[in-house]
Amino acid sequence: MRRLFKLTVFLFLLEIMSISPCAGQPAKITILLIDRLSLEDLHTLAGPFCAEMIRSSALALMTTNTAGARTPGNTHATIAAGAPALSDRPGGLALNFEEEWMGINGGELYRQLSGESSSQAAVFIPQIAEALRLNYSASRTALPTLLGSTLKENNFSSAVLGNADPAPPSAGNIYTPYARFAPWLAADPAGLVERGDIGPQTLQRSNGLIPWESNYRYLFKKYCELRTESDLIILELGDFSRLEALKPYLFDQQVSTEKQRLFSRLEQFLQELWLVPDWEEELLILVSPTPSSAALKTGNTLTPLLFWGKGMKPGFLTSPTTRHPGLVANLDLAPTILQFFGVNIPAYVSGRPITCTATGNLEALLRINQRLVRTSLFRRQTIPLFLNFTALALPLLLALYLILPKLELPASAATYPWWYDSMYFLSILPLSLHLTALFPADSLLVFLTISVGSAAFFTLLCRKLGTKFEVFPLELPFSTMALIILADLLTGNHLVQNSIFGYDPMAGARYYGLGNEGAGLFLGALAALLVLQSPAKSRFRTRFFFAAYLGSALLLATPFTGANFGAALSAVACTLTLSFAGRKSSRPAHQLPRYLFYLTLFALLFLGFDYLRGDLEHQTHFGLLLKNLRARGPSAVTEVVLRKLQVNLRLLSSKWALLFASSLITLLVTYLHRKKHFAHLPLSVALSGGLAGLLLNDSGLVFSALYFYLSATALLLKAATLEP
Repeated sequence: MRRLFKLTVFLFLLEIMSISPCAGQPAKITILLIDRLSLEDLHTLAGPFCAEMIRSSALALMTTNTAGARTPGNTHATIAAGAPALSDRPGGLALNFEEEWMGINGGELYRQLSGESSSQAAVFIPQIAEALRLNYSASRTALPTLLGSTLKENNFSSAVLGNADPAPPSAGNIYTPYARFAPWLAADPAGLVERGDIGPQTLQRSNGLIPWESNYRYLFKKYCELRTESDLIILELGDFSRLEALKPYLFDQQVSTEKQRLFSRLEQFLQELWLVPDWEEELLILVSPTPSSAALKTGNTLTPLLFWGKGMKPGFLTSPTTRHPGLVANLDLAPTILQFFGVNIPAYVSGRPITCTATGNLEALLRINQRLVRTSLFRRQTIPLFLNFTALALPLLLALYLILPKLELPASAATYPWWYDSMYFLSILPLSLHLTALFPADSLLVFLTISVGSAAFFTLLCRKLGTKFEVFPLELPFSTMALIILADLLTGNHLVQNSIFGYDPMAGARYYGLGNEGAGLFLGALAALLVLQSPAKSRFRTRFFFAAYLGSALLLATPFTGANFGAALSAVACTLTLSFAGRKSSRPAHQLPRYLFYLTLFALLFLGFDYLRGDLEHQTHFGLLLKNLRARGPSAVTEVVLRKLQVNLRLLSSKWALLFASSLITLLVTYLHRKKHFAHLPLSVALSGGLAGLLLNDSGLVFSALYFYLSATALLLKAATLEP
């Protein structure tokens, strides 16, 4: 009876294995590296099978930011590091062990450099030492081979296939260009990949315009062989990179025709490949690490990322790094792969694992891409105009305010309608630029026309209303700005995602919460409202602003809303100043230690809340800093401090510094000119918030420039309403 039972079980298992050839095999990941591919290419050139494949995928746009330029070497090294990284300077040099380079066999070169030997099936990055040196500095540490190294440490094996070489290397030619980037995603600290083939056999003569193309038949055969002993398999399908390299020699129509032919070849290859994986246990990823030159010309630095298989379903991909469905960072790919294999994510990784949502398709992703490109373009072209214009206009109007009364003219500057209208226009212009994101402007001219036109219209409207009712609504621009940003924070930051004062995934600065521009406008509007209440004294007003600043600090610090640690501390600085400066003290210098103590205490409370209460989906990078501190020691904090200091030092040569200086000088000169008419408390609050933001924010100069700008315009408007 027992023998019959064992036989039954054996036959059952045999039947299961005969039905599913992959049964009993461990989970695998296959990565298709197709560089220089855009989302528009997938939409317009995909054949029937690829189109159906895309519809069944979980997909997103992926950022391509690195620690340097967007070269293929850097983009691939960044993906492998899970942090902004650099490759070695050539970036694409990698060898099969049996290949000869500069008169030496690849395997022999590896043994000379590492003192170790490996199988002839291995692949080697010769200049890995240079890449490691380039990624170590006082302000930044990245491990360009982190993914492959971590997998190897946890007994997972990797393999690489294919290359993006323009042509097979010529014997004896040391200037042959190599374009082999797949090994960066699988190499160990010595630059070794256990097995693979990235040599000339992966290429074949082409019948099209590019002289060489991927040998798909050989790649498929080799792929099936490597699957039996590899957990991570990376196929570099470099035809589109080869076409990119030949673009200077081809007309646009030729490029379009050749790209269509390459897509047809790719479709045939994918039809055959699609029958191999076990989709219940495996994961297939299509990624394009580097944007094409055509996309870069339009300002589009985002590339497609598609997932199929275990744990994935049709819809958008997202991650805690971006918190934006349909958008992920290239830093997120390495932790996603490690999580799939059940490996702990190292502390040096900045990205976070990717997940999929239930909704989204290619057409919707194209609309998101167009919106992000448009916002980024408007931001790059409008912000410099705004900074130059306001930085010059503000001191000019101040000078007119100071000089005109001394010229013995019939009226002072403040009584001239054009002066008052100009100042009011400056105060309402940031709000107008912020709100124009709600309009579907397709060109910069339309965007500027709507922004400037609406600001001028509301200025004239308020002038008419002020003349009729003899009350000019000075507080209206600032209160409207504060309320709109507050409402947007509480409802998911939809406005700030489209504003030129908001997100810019192209630059990689911020993907969620309230950035330094928005925080500067928000807290600057509160400071402006406080200034406009001067010199009136009211306990209710003081308590109102105390509660407003304290509530703003909590809202900005919370990982689920503002997620801006530096701006929250700036709001705390305003709160403490409002409290301390309002007290009478014979020894005010003794209050400074208490002030700094409370500020530090709030900082620790914010960090603790972020670390303990913010889960992985909502925890900010400051909450993760405590984790890195435990794992890496003080160097994790030192790098952050130095990196932020470097950012602010670079900003000193930017137009933000010009607006910062212009606004701060206008604020101080206006106050000193009419000092007897103003209480010191509003100025103290304005200065403490702006200077705290300058020191504590990532890009403190950006925050403080907008903060002081609104404070200065409010104070100058208020001064003009006072009796001479």
